[in-house]
Amino acid sequence: MTPAISAGALLILISSLAHFGVPAILGFSKQIYTLPTVIYACIDRAGGSFEGIRQGAALSILLVFVVAMALILQKIVLSSGSYDIIKGKSMRPTLIKLRGAKYPLLFLSVITLIVIVLVPLVMIFLEGLVKAYGLPLIPENFTLENFQNLATSKATMDSIRNSLFLSISAGVICMFLGVMVAYVVIKIKPRGKEILEMLSVLPYSIPGTVLAIGVILAWSGALWGISLYNTIWIILVAYMARYLSFSMKSASASLQQVHPSLEEAARACGASHTESLKDVTLPLIRPAMVAGFFLIFLPSMRELTTSILLYGPYTRTLGVQIFALRDSGQIPQASALAAIAILIIIVCNFIVTQITKDRKGV
Repeated sequence: MTPAISAGALLILISSLAHFGVPAILGFSKQIYTLPTVIYACIDRAGGSFEGIRQGAALSILLVFVVAMALILQKIVLSSGSYDIIKGKSMRPTLIKLRGAKYPLLFLSVITLIVIVLVPLVMIFLEGLVKAYGLPLIPENFTLENFQNLATSKATMDSIRNSLFLSISAGVICMFLGVMVAYVVIKIKPRGKEILEMLSVLPYSIPGTVLAIGVILAWSGALWGISLYNTIWIILVAYMARYLSFSMKSASASLQQVHPSLEEAARACGASHTESLKDVTLPLIRPAMVAGFFLIFLPSMRELTTSILLYGPYTRTLGVQIFALRDSGQIPQASALAAIAILIIIVCNFIVTQITKDRKGV
């Protein structure tokens, strides 16, 4: 179990190091800073000046260094021993009899989930209903006015439209790009395929704040004089770079199950390479493509860490708008918008579950 524990610990460590939203909302008022919030503060104080971006870039190097140390630590842990499964697929999982500890552990697990997951979610919906922040959460203080105000707010509706456009666009583009990369890596297997695979996965391993600064520096006129700064396209580029690995990994897992003999049979019947790909391979991996789309769509809808450094006057996303409402003291309105975002994500997650629950593999 050491590899799984190590990978899980690394995932939590990297996510915590790169996270912006929670530390910013809870920490700014108490002068508690993390590296992503300090980077944001430097750029925000600069008021659009590249001096702030340069300071943020310098701090980003430190953030990359810390993440690299975590990766090296995991490699050391995994290389300290050999981990093999000595039984085949038909092995039954070992059941551990907890005896008297079964019900206390169940109670602890349920209480933990209620406290850290259910209570905050319920509070978001309740706070979105109150007339003003600080009022007791009783029916007399509840109103739908916050939701009605959001429906008539141009900034809020623009942020929802921007997030939908970015999430759908990033999902569709990355879905096809991921399949192309996965097909080259898994089926064609050219020399240097490891480099192609690494470049596809690398942006997600980099903290979102660092990626955002890199995108700003690259697409602010430095490359061929093209400037995407303060446009919605620079956010789309960042989303594509950050989430391409989701689609690529999903497609790779499915392509590995498509036996080469299926394409060979199609070719033997006179089909061209393109026709065998279109008529044989793509239909078999379609569930993985759809799952890859939603794996990109869902995090893009709530994304904040990267967007907070890239948005312009007219390109606020849903996450940025929630943060802005909270930052300006409009907590009930921020909670109402967050409740809408949660409902959108729940519905989309339900769709993903329905699409993938009966998937058997090929």
